[in-house]
Amino acid sequence: MTHEELLLEIERTEAKTVLSTPEGRRWVWALLKSCDVWGYSPADPIEQNRHAGRRDLGIAVMTRLQELLPGEYALMATEATKALTDEQLREQLKQR
Repeated sequence: MTHEELLLEIERTEAKTVLSTPEGRRWVWALLKSCDVWGYSPADPIEQNRHAGRRDLGIAVMTRLQELLPGEYALMATEATKALTDEQLREQLKQR
């Protein structure tokens, strides 16, 4: 194995360690949300720059996880979507 291949395997193993538990997947998803990966850009130019920096970092993390561990990333996204849906359902029940 080359040095680069060893580094890639170490990175994959470390990412898999984090994504191997529901808690790790929730933490990473919360990190991506806090980076506004799926958000919109604010109107204020200064805030736009901050937002762009956070978003770039979030997209880099998201892309890397998709490359290294596509199955684990898909599981994380599925769990996050279900959790959001459950949260929305609870909100609807409260309003009745």
